Amino acid sequence: ENELSAADKEFLLLAAATGTEDNADALHGRGNETYLSIKTDNNASEKNSEAVATATDVEGSAEDGHDQGKNDGPSRLSESIETAHVLVEEYAPRSPEAILDEHTVDCPPAVVEWIVPPPEQESLISAVMGDSIGRRSNACGVIKTLAAKKGKAIILARTRGILDALVFAIKDLHLGIDWDASMEAYIRATIAISHLSEPKENRVVLAQHPDVVTTLIGVIEQDKGEARVAACRSLALLSKVQQNKALLVKADKLVTVLSGILSGRFDQTGGGDIQDFESGVGMSMSSNSQESRGRSQTSRGGDNSCNSSTVSAVSVTIRQCHSSRYQEFFSLARMNCCAAFSHLAKDCFASAQLGRHDSFLDAIVTLCNNSRSPMYSHCLEILCHLTRFPGNVDILASRASVIKILITSGKARTVRERLWALRSFQNLAFDSVSRISLATDPVLVLLSTCAFQGTKEEQDAAMGAIMNIALEPGTIISLTNTKSLIAILVNITNNTEPSSEVCVRARRTLKVIGTWINTLAGEDEQEDKNERLSLVPSGWMKWQ
Repeated sequence: ENELSAADKEFLLLAAATGTEDNADALHGRGNETYLSIKTDNNASEKNSEAVATATDVEGSAEDGHDQGKNDGPSRLSESIETAHVLVEEYAPRSPEAILDEHTVDCPPAVVEWIVPPPEQESLISAVMGDSIGRRSNACGVIKTLAAKKGKAIILARTRGILDALVFAIKDLHLGIDWDASMEAYIRATIAISHLSEPKENRVVLAQHPDVVTTLIGVIEQDKGEARVAACRSLALLSKVQQNKALLVKADKLVTVLSGILSGRFDQTGGGDIQDFESGVGMSMSSNSQESRGRSQTSRGGDNSCNSSTVSAVSVTIRQCHSSRYQEFFSLARMNCCAAFSHLAKDCFASAQLGRHDSFLDAIVTLCNNSRSPMYSHCLEILCHLTRFPGNVDILASRASVIKILITSGKARTVRERLWALRSFQNLAFDSVSRISLATDPVLVLLSTCAFQGTKEEQDAAMGAIMNIALEPGTIISLTNTKSLIAILVNITNNTEPSSEVCVRARRTLKVIGTWINTLAGEDEQEDKNERLSLVPSGWMKWQ
């Protein structure tokens, strides 16, 4: 009970005292696809019906016994309060920690039947791990070609020593006289891991390898070209698997690094630090434009050709970093980072972790401010999924930039974008802490407009948000002052299907607003509580 706001307690007491099903059910399912503060098991609706029936029975028995005397009053009140406590216990919001405990599943170690490498693959592994940089580069090229075929990729990922060899080729980057060949091996090994990440059967194996994820993060930090694209793509593919999400979001620096790419912070000067480019470190661009384009397609799952020219990154200048090739690599890396976050945000534990990273939230807000970006809609979706976890609500609602984005997106041209914004408002208003801050004229006007003339899904989300806001007594002035809001609610209740969700929510909202207004009006001590509401008008010296 201590976790309930005063408004919610009063509302539940009202439900128990009146036995009104609409009131008793109002706290149930107010958010959109939330990791509910309310239990949503198969018996939830049955339990709700039982609780409401109990409250109704209390009211009915009290009314039946009214003629027998007024001594039943204290008994009825006691039973009503007892029923209210049942409802409070049933629908009390749970703590974020309890929700995480329920929705977080520890992923057991993958059981892998490792394959002993045949002689030809044993020689490839030896070449990669050997001292000859030229042989290493060629061996990585062969592995990359084999990994591009799904059947071979599944076997390679389970061949003992292959993943270790690829990780070694990436980490052992020489900056000396063999830098060109070493860089080529570095690129080919990274792309090979990207190919190995494509089959679903491989993703848990790669994510649970002790060095693969950290090595990919290192590539993203150091590289500015196609190797970074391949590394980002690998992480995006690995994050699609439910078992990997908690593991990935806990990986050291993963959220920070991907957020830096997503926001463009790593490449604000068109490719990173000038000293890095002058020394040739981390720029995996081919001197041959046609070959570079071919490898870029390979990193996206296109052309799997393994022919390549040597990389001449030492000669890369700042002007070349601003070339169309760099911009293409950078755009692809950002898209893959966005895809990775899109997958992670759909997991409860990962969503909770993402909400704590200011760099991640700043990156999402930055992209949501650019409606022309191809990632705009996806970032709105990510933002909406973040609101599903109650622990993120206070963080997001306190950011004025987030509310401004949602208001703007609620007026977007496409239904999909408007829907993400409205569902975000619905989930933000689920928490009583944020309702007062959401009860502003821009938000309420947007919600009432969408509830009146939006699509069915828009109406449901907008009306759900309005109902949630109305549950807080402190919002009554803002609600009644919003132009046409009450008229829209009345119109919905009278002109839509009575059983529809939007009509049910409109009726509940009107009842809640009426309850708060009645509470503000107070009680007349001279009024007979058994007397019906008087409808006699008043006048000044009227001739009657």
